[in-house]
Amino acid sequence: MRGIPRGGGGGRQQGDRHPQHRDGSEAVYLATSLYHERGWAVENPSRVHHFLGTVGHHEGGTKLDLTLSYVSSYLAGNQLVPLSWLDQASQGYTRPDYTATDAGTANLRFSQQLAGQQTLEGNVYYRRIARTIFNSNINDPVTPGQADQADFCQTTYGEACASNSDTRYTQRIAGANLQYVNQAPLGEYRNYFTRSEEHTSELQSR
Repeated sequence: MRGIPRGGGGGRQQGDRHPQHRDGSEAVYLATSLYHERGWAVENPSRVHHFLGTVGHHEGGTKLDLTLSYVSSYLAGNQLVPLSWLDQASQGYTRPDYTATDAGTANLRFSQQLAGQQTLEGNVYYRRIARTIFNSNINDPVTPGQADQADFCQTTYGEACASNSDTRYTQRIAGANLQYVNQAPLGEYRNYFTRSEEHTSELQSR
């Protein structure tokens, strides 16, 4: 087991751990990574959390490996500021602006040695990704001196002068594949025959 702490400017903190264990035909591997940053501006934090775990069983001609992975992140930023704000750019012009993601994956991989030089292998997996993207005040500023700024924005941008964009979606995908391999010699020649099938379904997205 080992841990690796790190740091940096903007309140940056990061740590990693990679414990692992093996006992005969069983093996376990875990990895975690935590990243936090306060950011250089007001309300400009970011964080990334990552977890990976694998459990394996290898005995004789049978191999089984289950892998789970999860990532959670929140990445914040700031828009451009007017030149007159350069002395206080860290205050930001509008906020918040961020992208938040939650993603998880499960994958079961297997391999079975059959008679002779034949092998049957494949995997089954499931993946879910949920993401939110929020941007504040997405339109350009109006031109100073406009008599009716509301009408000017509608004509120029097709919407209000200052508006927010809030995008959210979730994607779920499941799939499986199966492969048969035969490496038995064919007469005097080496032979490698493979046949595979794969199926993927998008369960739901919005």
